[in-house]
Amino acid sequence: MPNRWIPLDLVPSETPFLIGFVALVFWGLTERLLHIFRFRQPKSPQKERSSFYWLILSYYGAIVFSLLDAVKLHWTTISRNLSSVCHVGIPFLVVGVVVRIVARVTLGKQFSGHVQTTESHTLITSGIYRLVRHPAYLGYSCLLIGFPVCFGSIGGFACAVASGIPALIYRIQVEETALLRWFGEEYQQYQERTDRLVPFLW
Repeated sequence: MPNRWIPLDLVPSETPFLIGFVALVFWGLTERLLHIFRFRQPKSPQKERSSFYWLILSYYGAIVFSLLDAVKLHWTTISRNLSSVCHVGIPFLVVGVVVRIVARVTLGKQFSGHVQTTESHTLITSGIYRLVRHPAYLGYSCLLIGFPVCFGSIGGFACAVASGIPALIYRIQVEETALLRWFGEEYQQYQERTDRLVPFLW
């Protein structure tokens, strides 16, 4: 039942909102468990930070604002009679969560939240990495779009498009430069046979 303190036309569509909220909790817990079980690289003193902080700010701007906008602020939420649009975000969330988890598990201890390389770093080109070079970012971009849409937040969606996606593109460029420097011809050959983010497009 909608909260009696919130006008009916400002309450987000229940099904997409609940799916979005569950997906957000599940994704957060999964990322944390992967971190706890050390599906990540050891920390390196030499790591690039600017793209990391841009991604984090975009994350909070798009996802956290969308959630607050839907349940509390109602600054930019869509009207009740347009709430069916929120269902469009569900497939984005499903694809985003699945692709992100598969990519992180495939990377295993080669994953890092920062752009960095260590002596034990090896190039992963198997599994989902046969299709695209950055499937974890593909999953992340789907989540960036899916959460604001499911929560019905126009402001959150605008933040995802205006800041989140450019942040991902910049991060990919930074990471590609670092990987090409580290792996040389091996990574160059990998670039030639796979797309960056979306198969057959880019």
